[in-house]
Amino acid sequence: MPALNPVLLSDARILAAYIIFIGSYVVFAVGKFPLMKIDRPGAAIIGAVLMVAFGIVGASEALASIDFATVVLLFSMMLIVGSLRLAGSSIGSRNGSSTACILITCCRP
Repeated sequence: MPALNPVLLSDARILAAYIIFIGSYVVFAVGKFPLMKIDRPGAAIIGAVLMVAFGIVGASEALASIDFATVVLLFSMMLIVGSLRLAGSSIGSRNGSSTACILITCCRP
């Protein structure tokens, strides 16, 4: 098997990175991947795995780039939104302010 040209390999990785990045952002903008059941979080995970699989980002570099404080914040917000949805709260209803609904729901004893 002939050796691959490093410049060609580098160009292929750059092209793969652009394709993965643009594909992920299309799913983020549309909300779902066309004709499949892949939503925004799924696209983010698939994009990250593809970046590591194609050697664009190393596994240790990918792990080091995760901001765990942001992950905890997002998880906490998902818990609050899920609780509000189960409780039947109408955030952003036409009769009230969404900020007021959140403050009343989160700050009551």
